[in-house]
Amino acid sequence: MKRTPLLLSALLLATAATADVTAPMMAQTIHLAKGWNTFYLQVTPDATADQVFASWPVQSVGLYDAAAYTGPHQFAAGLNTEGVAGTGMLVWRRNDPDASTFTSLSGNAVYQCYASSAYTATVYGIPEAARITWHATDTNTVLNYIGVSLVSNNVTAALSAYFSGCDAGYTSAKSVYGTSDAAPQLVPYNATTVSDGGVLVMDAARASDWSGALYVTPASGVNFSTNILSTSVSVRNDGATARTVQLSMRGGDAPNALALLPVPTVMWRDTGSFDPWQTNLVMTPATRLLQPGETWTVALALDRGANFTGVAPGTVYGGLLQFSDITANGSRFRTTIPLIAVSDGGAAMRSAWPAGLWLCEAKLDHVTQIVDDGTVFDVAGAYADHTVAGGRLTARLPIHVDDDGVIRLLQRVSVVATTNGLGETARGLYAPTAARPAGSAEILRISSVVLPTDLGFVEGTGGAVEGVDEGADEGTDSCVFGDSVLFSFTVSEDSNVNPFRHALHPNHDGLRTDFSTPAPSGDTLQNYVSTVKPELFSIGNVIELVWDENTGSAWTPAETLGGICTWTFSGLRRQSDLRARGPFTMRRISTDPVLHR
Repeated sequence: MKRTPLLLSALLLATAATADVTAPMMAQTIHLAKGWNTFYLQVTPDATADQVFASWPVQSVGLYDAAAYTGPHQFAAGLNTEGVAGTGMLVWRRNDPDASTFTSLSGNAVYQCYASSAYTATVYGIPEAARITWHATDTNTVLNYIGVSLVSNNVTAALSAYFSGCDAGYTSAKSVYGTSDAAPQLVPYNATTVSDGGVLVMDAARASDWSGALYVTPASGVNFSTNILSTSVSVRNDGATARTVQLSMRGGDAPNALALLPVPTVMWRDTGSFDPWQTNLVMTPATRLLQPGETWTVALALDRGANFTGVAPGTVYGGLLQFSDITANGSRFRTTIPLIAVSDGGAAMRSAWPAGLWLCEAKLDHVTQIVDDGTVFDVAGAYADHTVAGGRLTARLPIHVDDDGVIRLLQRVSVVATTNGLGETARGLYAPTAARPAGSAEILRISSVVLPTDLGFVEGTGGAVEGVDEGADEGTDSCVFGDSVLFSFTVSEDSNVNPFRHALHPNHDGLRTDFSTPAPSGDTLQNYVSTVKPELFSIGNVIELVWDENTGSAWTPAETLGGICTWTFSGLRRQSDLRARGPFTMRRISTDPVLHR
């Protein structure tokens, strides 16, 4: 819950620590030839260099340090394992920790080693989106080492297609793979194709951050943590031509089946369209044609109730989001990021559907026509028994839903902050009737000008408007969020907001002009039509919300629902009730299920 109006969700959403949460891993196959090799590691293994290289036929491995893609450190022109002066090359040495300058492996990095024999290894680790830093090759002749990432280990792509759009101004591409035993050598790259996991040694005319045909953010992946419901990812076409980009999701890899994470069901939607939410990226990948420089943003959503009901808290789910260039004869570029979600056990989840604060906006634009006998004219318009009004009344209705499904209409609601002796601040939702803690501060208030200020809150009931005694006390029938709900309340005779209060009467006490004799009751129609007019009337109100079919019965990523609002007034006219009607929309702006009242 992709960032919400009024920043209320950000104020109230409880965040949970996710340290040490296991992320889904991706398997990468590394092929070494006898002699000197470079290889591109796309994943960050959850293992030390000693563990990863334990069975490899190597005595030392050099790590090209790109200084987090911001520095110009490169291999030296002579390609020795120490690299340029400083930290341009880190080194791991077998059984020599004192001489080793790195002990763990990083993804998105290039490595160099001498293999005493051909060897193939599979490395498991957490992927991240490709990032490259290019520097201009000048008088120091220090070259760029560029890793290649393709859709499959067994697929090749044309060199020209893979680097189409690269603005670094390269003129040559060489390799270090299976070269001489004496020292690593640059081998002219005469082939016209590139392979997944390979490394090209390239010059450049200028600095660049071109990281491949597709630039994906966030690079580190998507983390739904224990309470996040929606987020987004973006991919930009950094190629020179239009590309068909595919977003897919699959389960992670692991050395054994017991280590595999269950894959959550993630919904997605193209934020640049009005298309509905799709439900399965695993079975139905998303595709879109992107022009050069165009960015595609995809919203992702997680139905925590559907995924995690009955699942033990702390259970980690995960998958791999893959962005691929599937254009015919294209770059075949692919970059992968992890997706993580952690079960909160269901009941404890603060964002449980549909608990929280909702802001409902009704647009009442139709009214009834009622004759003396109570029948309603059948008139043309959006509603069979209503006619179009001369104007439109916009009614804001703050509504809260708690964990038990109780729905309450509020005249206003406040966000109140309380700070304890340790300086820790807690925020909560407060109805007008609630006593606030000493020393607390109101940091936000949402109110409704169409509801009486002395209302406080009204609990919703079930039923329909027809046949309801609008002036009666609150009912006890249960109501269901997403189906229909009634809110019944009365503006009393002595309410400060009663429009029938006599403007010139000094006390508004329901007395005649002698200020001692009680005036007739305005709620008794016989008094209303008598020669002595009553001073005050109470006004009965029944607000009915009927949701559109299936819009509120289950969680929706947009967290925006709609339906029809009917507001019935009694006591405003002698003949019969008045009834206004119009569409409403509502959106959840806080997932806090607790309303202090």
